[in-house]
Amino acid sequence: MLMSSHWIRHLFGLGWFLFPPNFYVIIPCQVIQGSVHHLIAKSKDFMKQLLPGNVIEDLELEVFDVYGNHVKQDTEMLLDMVGFCYQHKTKRIQVDNRGCIDLSGLLKVSTGYAETVSLSVLSNEKTVFSEESQTEKMMIRVATEIPEKCFTGSQLENVVFEIVKSDGVIDETVNDNEKGDMSHALVLKSDSTDLDDSVKYSFRHG
Repeated sequence: MLMSSHWIRHLFGLGWFLFPPNFYVIIPCQVIQGSVHHLIAKSKDFMKQLLPGNVIEDLELEVFDVYGNHVKQDTEMLLDMVGFCYQHKTKRIQVDNRGCIDLSGLLKVSTGYAETVSLSVLSNEKTVFSEESQTEKMMIRVATEIPEKCFTGSQLENVVFEIVKSDGVIDETVNDNEKGDMSHALVLKSDSTDLDDSVKYSFRHG
């Protein structure tokens, strides 16, 4: 007898029910979930707007067999990643009692701006899930007017730089915090002058 995955989902351990016109027969059976075939991320945008140091707060992966049923609890798989830091001791992950893998708050962007990042899940050395993206692009622009000509020995004063996202908006999250885990500072270097490149200029809200 052929049954759709929809019916199989709802008949685990219950048996198949046959209903002819005048009588019915119950045939006990048990449906066993298949091995891992593919994964689907509940959040479709988890690889967008990634910034260095950011943690992906909401990421759940649903794990299915070839017939679209959630696989067995405690099924083990392996994470493979580029540009992320997995905040657990091991990259081995297990399916929970909902047929999902919850990675919320466990993946931290460990690369810089405009870099490639990827996340893959392997089952029995076979890739069953793979996503690739790129961290946000940033650029520095001068917010104040710079004179076209400067005399030798003169000094530029009150020069303001801005950190701008790919959409042209100032990124106010770029804020220097020497006491924290993220420092944003500008260092000026030149081949033609004796600039002290040990001096850092802090960014304040972009």
